Amino acid sequence: LAARLSHPNIVQIYDAGEDHGDPYIVMECVEGRSLADELESSGALDPARVVDLGVQVCAGLEHAHAAGLVHRDIKPGNLLLGERDTVKIADFGIARAAETTRLTQMGSVLGTAAYLSPEQALGEEVTAAADVYSLGCVLFECLTGRTPYVFDTLAELAVKYREEPITPVRELRPEIPEELEAVVMQSLARNPEYRPPSAAALGRDLAGATTDD
Repeated sequence: LAARLSHPNIVQIYDAGEDHGDPYIVMECVEGRSLADELESSGALDPARVVDLGVQVCAGLEHAHAAGLVHRDIKPGNLLLGERDTVKIADFGIARAAETTRLTQMGSVLGTAAYLSPEQALGEEVTAAADVYSLGCVLFECLTGRTPYVFDTLAELAVKYREEPITPVRELRPEIPEELEAVVMQSLARNPEYRPPSAAALGRDLAGATTDD
């Protein structure tokens, strides 16, 4: 499925098959490092750069969603920063066709917990809106230096989803412009219906948000 995708913001998959029973995937080599590495070394990023990176991820996600694929594991480790700060979305390994993304095993979740949408954490139906939420988590972390929720167990995270609001971006970093905070916080809405309706819409909102205090 992922091999059908061809977009400058998605790691290209060239081939897939089996060699003596061992499955393999041949994919584009991206010279650079992951956003996770960048955050670990630099901490919170400049708002203008966060917007640029976010718009690029939105473009890649919109292409995937239009092809019927939900990534399901958007996180800094799966966002590669290549030449000229070009973002490449990597690892569609747990992506599934959008029409078949309901989890089949009660309580099972995929992805990295800190970036899971509430519906993923609760084992509910996963749609493209889950990728919007996960990207919101990434944007939040890029701006503040921490993920929206801090927790020790998945059970604790589930409780926080139900009972604890996310700390607004500007409470953690007051110099972030209100417009940019509003876009990020909307993408983190607990109810998928209240998030931007698509990755493209989130990209437009980010592009239109001022990055000057």
